[in-house]
Amino acid sequence: MRKHIGHLIYKWIGTPNFIRIIEWRSMLEWLEPKEGERILDVACGAGTLSLKIAERGCKVHGIDLSEKAINSAKRLAEREKIVCEFKIGSAEDLPYPNEYFDKVVFSSSLEHIEDDIKALEEACRVLKLNGSIVLTVPSLTYLIGDKIKE
Repeated sequence: MRKHIGHLIYKWIGTPNFIRIIEWRSMLEWLEPKEGERILDVACGAGTLSLKIAERGCKVHGIDLSEKAINSAKRLAEREKIVCEFKIGSAEDLPYPNEYFDKVVFSSSLEHIEDDIKALEEACRVLKLNGSIVLTVPSLTYLIGDKIKE
């Protein structure tokens, strides 16, 4: 039953998180994914956005530090029968060759990366000339931790 409900959520809205629904709609519009493009989803988490991009015919690679998240992403891809490569790895040391991707996505993730400048440098390294980075971060009006409030 749980798998069935998860499938329905994925198919209907992608995620039960209302903020993500709005964010991803805009991200997909800005990203303009085209069939055959190679796209990297940095800090992909459980892979939902990666799969939504892959549904548009793109060759998507998702990377995340969390083994648990990557395993969930692989299970979701298998359940939905969507081809997408998921890998455990660091945004600060991407395991891909130079100029490999047409586009790179950071969906509300850059603020969680310890060395965000290094992560952006790595994204630029693996991005093809004239490629695009689509990036979102939570608004300052969003609930934030004490560290940021100081």
